[in-house]
Amino acid sequence: MKPITPSCRDGLTARDREFVADVLGGSPRQRAAVRELLQDENVRDSLLEKTALRQALLESREPLAVSPQLYFYVLTRWVLPGLDRITTDYIATLLVEFLQGERWRTVPGFADQPTEYVTDMLLILAHLKGEQAFLVQTHVGNYALFLTGVFADHVRYRAQHRGAPDIGFYEEVGRAHYQLAARQPYARRHGLDDVLETVGEEFPTVRRGLNRLADQFWHWGAST
Repeated sequence: MKPITPSCRDGLTARDREFVADVLGGSPRQRAAVRELLQDENVRDSLLEKTALRQALLESREPLAVSPQLYFYVLTRWVLPGLDRITTDYIATLLVEFLQGERWRTVPGFADQPTEYVTDMLLILAHLKGEQAFLVQTHVGNYALFLTGVFADHVRYRAQHRGAPDIGFYEEVGRAHYQLAARQPYARRHGLDDVLETVGEEFPTVRRGLNRLADQFWHWGAST
């Protein structure tokens, strides 16, 4: 299993581009101009931050014909404006990966052992070295951020009623393991050293931004 790398902006589909052009363009000529501008990375990034685009994603009464990459990047960029775009893209890609399938509870290299408790992940990590250790360190950080960012009410409920770890525990574990992973040579090899360091340093800020999205737009029960 490879580490998660920022891929939302480069993963826009043809349908995504049409959606952006329809929202930000007016006439057929203007829509064609927007599609052309999306080919330039710098201009593309600015277009993805337009208020009209975010509103179109949030206010649509019809099922959205866009990819998770576009949806999560635009919303993540909105709630985390202080982060650089590459780090924002990493967090959005994390949401895409973890909200589809079982990756959130699959420790890299141990796919046959689904694990949803961070203590079990740490036990596995204690016996690893090299790139495998880097992958699991990164996964622990990702898992802690995902759990406390998207399912904060669930974490609080379990802490209050079942004696499970609280938000503060996951923040400390997540921050520490992101920073450990960032200092591994494998992080630089994958172009993740600065990203992982930043997410580790800004863990509480990132977590609160994801809490805002989860509270306003995503709804899951807290008592499961």
